[in-house]
Amino acid sequence: MASKTSFFSRPLFTSLVKRYGVTCILMTLCYATAWPLRALLELQGADGDAALTTSALYDTASQLPILVSALFALFVAVYFWSYLYHAPSANMMHAFPVTRRALYVTTVAAALVFLTLPLVCAFLLELVTAAAFGVDAVGLWGSWLLTGILSSFFFLALATVGCQLSGHPLAAVAFYGIFQFGWDVVYFLVRTFVGSFCYGMSDLGDLSFSQSTPLGFLSPVVYLTANVTITEGWRLTGTQALVGYTLCACVLFWLGWKLYQHRQLERAGDMAAFGAVKPPVRWLVSFLGGTLLAFVIYAMRNTASTSEDLTFFLVLYAVCSFVCFWLCEMVIDKSTRVFGRARLIEAAAACACGVLALGLVGNDAFGVTSRVPASKDVEIAYANVTYPILAVAEEGDGEQTIERICALHQTLVDDRNVILAQLDSGDPDVSTVPVTIRYLLKDGTVINRAYQLPYSSVILQDPTSAAAQANVLDGDVDNFSASLFGGTGWDGIQWERAQVDNYSVMYAAGDGEVSTDDGPAVTVGQGALDADQATELMAALAQDMQTPAWQRTNLLLGADENDDQQLEGHVAVSGRYEGVLPTIDRQLSQAGLTGAVNSYYMSYYVTTDTVRKNDGSFVTSVSFDFDLDSSCVHTISKLREYGLVQTGVESAS
Repeated sequence: MASKTSFFSRPLFTSLVKRYGVTCILMTLCYATAWPLRALLELQGADGDAALTTSALYDTASQLPILVSALFALFVAVYFWSYLYHAPSANMMHAFPVTRRALYVTTVAAALVFLTLPLVCAFLLELVTAAAFGVDAVGLWGSWLLTGILSSFFFLALATVGCQLSGHPLAAVAFYGIFQFGWDVVYFLVRTFVGSFCYGMSDLGDLSFSQSTPLGFLSPVVYLTANVTITEGWRLTGTQALVGYTLCACVLFWLGWKLYQHRQLERAGDMAAFGAVKPPVRWLVSFLGGTLLAFVIYAMRNTASTSEDLTFFLVLYAVCSFVCFWLCEMVIDKSTRVFGRARLIEAAAACACGVLALGLVGNDAFGVTSRVPASKDVEIAYANVTYPILAVAEEGDGEQTIERICALHQTLVDDRNVILAQLDSGDPDVSTVPVTIRYLLKDGTVINRAYQLPYSSVILQDPTSAAAQANVLDGDVDNFSASLFGGTGWDGIQWERAQVDNYSVMYAAGDGEVSTDDGPAVTVGQGALDADQATELMAALAQDMQTPAWQRTNLLLGADENDDQQLEGHVAVSGRYEGVLPTIDRQLSQAGLTGAVNSYYMSYYVTTDTVRKNDGSFVTSVSFDFDLDSSCVHTISKLREYGLVQTGVESAS
């Protein structure tokens, strides 16, 4: 018999191995099927090709066992601590001449063996498989094994704490889920609320995961999956995260021991093994459940959004929060008679705190949505109205463009009530366009904002309106060319040739409708242009983009419905750029302003293809296609010089 002062009980360890040995075998089969067997099949498909063999090994090993380890750790922990959930079993285990310390250490040790042994077996099978195909993959699969063992160590510690806090297996699973995903759920719901009800805050990036945030590590399985990888060079990245979680596991195992040491046997079968756990669980469930249910009911409305949306949502939240508090208390106490006076007061307090917090955020009590940075503090500014505009403080006219973007942003904030009234007016003459604004400040802060901008011919007549200021940005030909070709604009591209094609001739009738038998027309022929002519043609197009006629056709200046906007021809221009073209997407990515560029280029299309030359330099081929219409006065005039344009009334062809 083991000493009462022993840290380890060999009979208990042997009993656990005999009792749960089948579980270890099944986990080994799962690992062997998911990794060694898959590697074997892929290596056979490589058919001896060295490159394919290396790729097959990498593709298999790069699928790290983090998610599987998290699931198996929960399964093993609930299995090994199952005696804590049944009063007779708990009393029997603690009646043996084994100290709680020995029980705890022995159980944890057995669980670690059950988690690591399948990983080691899978690792050895992988090495045998790789060796059979003549490949040395010890380093690659060693990284895989290290990741699996360290993540299993942490996940077991997390699951152990969950098991000690609960007296029921379902509660243990619930605690483990809260520890793994609680922060992500809170983060998602709060960001969804901010994006839905805070003015200008709908552009907050990816709302699904929080691994990129400073507190993303509070959702361990998500954080590890996103940050621990094996690169193409068979190098393990994210080792700092693994080491950090391993150190946290030591603390969690110590915490689990303290909980087990003070755990009362009478708590077996209870949802919460400690009374102090109940209040935070009730409040958390009240907030998360209330917010989620409120969003579900709110989304079921079949009405247009109004300025009263926030009030309606807060009322929904208060009701749903109270219901979730009540349901949680019933589950914890396993009784429907849970509401005494003290509990009713606590439920009311939880609902009131949630409503107050959400109300303060929704009404911008902290000045977040009304913040507009000073232009002198901005390193890079990005705006997207009808096309993307990127301004860098140190480049060209960047400071002037940044000032214009900041001024537009300030107007959007100052005229909030007017803009919302115009959006809700239902005026058929008012159209809307999404406006995205992003900043990278000199202190490294990133600010994202998104608005709906109302515009009409009447609104645009006011030079101080946000719509008019947006047109000042859009009407700048340098901004437009930079959006098409990146920071260089088309001045940095060597145009080599152009091809002009004609469309069917179309005529504009006096009432604004397009017909084929009335009115003047421009007939565009077909032909090829050389490098000099293509360069001159692009210069003419740049002149057209600075005219009111082009802006009325392509931007927000409110084109008259009687304007002639029919297509008259098509031009395709090709050129080359020495280097990698600095597109808006690439510049945004380099600046940390990641996210898709929502571009609307009217009838302009750009395609690029970057290749590396033998000397190591890069060259980018550029193709630029655009449609001719009545606003392209200078371009059509240049084509007339080349003999590719005729004017007059002709039959459609």
